[in-house]
Amino acid sequence: ALCILTAASTKLSHIGEEAAHAGLKRCCRGVTNVCSVAVAWCLLFWGEWQLYAAGFQGVRITGLLIVALSLTFLSFFAIVGLDLVADTFHRTEARGLRILMLSLGLMVGFTWERAFHIGFDALSLDSKGQYHESARLGLAAGLALLVLPAWSLYILPSALKAQEHNMSLLKSGATTTVMSRRQSSM
Repeated sequence: ALCILTAASTKLSHIGEEAAHAGLKRCCRGVTNVCSVAVAWCLLFWGEWQLYAAGFQGVRITGLLIVALSLTFLSFFAIVGLDLVADTFHRTEARGLRILMLSLGLMVGFTWERAFHIGFDALSLDSKGQYHESARLGLAAGLALLVLPAWSLYILPSALKAQEHNMSLLKSGATTTVMSRRQSSM
């Protein structure tokens, strides 16, 4: 099923790239994104199923942390390997591998989100009565105070730099296309 979803999303991204109509391009990108999310959820539940099929009988949060750590570790090496292979192909041929890398990244995010969600619930259930919601709010605020500085110092600048680089490539590509059209018309 994962191979079929990945192949379908790759084919749709090719159709969308070649399409002349903007609505068709947007539709193909949307279906490709939905397929990526579906692959991520399938991989997440496969990982949990493998853990419990192997005979794990511990606490649920422990199982989710084992799944999150193991899938993060496996995904890291899979993404590095897929990226090396994708770099050897032409841009359009490597699109399927890039979509699969996106799915792996989404899966890692989903696994950690589930682990934190269950962990927050377990911690906040220990507090009784009216403080239950306050405990959840405090835990969420503490996590945000821990994660936001790292995000703003490392992830955001990298994303902005990549966006600027992509915009400069688009501008230079558009200029090259206009220049080649002018030269061919002369």
